[in-house]
Amino acid sequence: MPERRSITADELTLLDPDGTFSSRLAADRDVLTGLARGLGSAPTETRQRRLAEMEALAHRLGGAAGTFGYLTVSDAAFELEARIAVRRGEGESPFAEIEGRLAALLGTLEEALRER
Repeated sequence: MPERRSITADELTLLDPDGTFSSRLAADRDVLTGLARGLGSAPTETRQRRLAEMEALAHRLGGAAGTFGYLTVSDAAFELEARIAVRRGEGESPFAEIEGRLAALLGTLEEALRER
């Protein structure tokens, strides 16, 4: 397996010449925050729908962030996706693990946005 590394500023400029990927990071952060709001107390059907949306977004974000060199964001997104996949079908189970992974992802997004 090839070694993972963050991309250089020059490489990022080639991949994202307009510098718009950080806007996507901010938009994804906002969507994730909205999906998480009131998740634990939402009716089961609503909770399942939101978790499915959050899982899909985490998957897309994990891949895109890795491509653009945001490895910590990518890792956190894939960890959230995996945790949701395990917990999604459990109905009324506690969401502490999902909330913890989401908080970690939101933290890495904030850090990435400050750095770029």
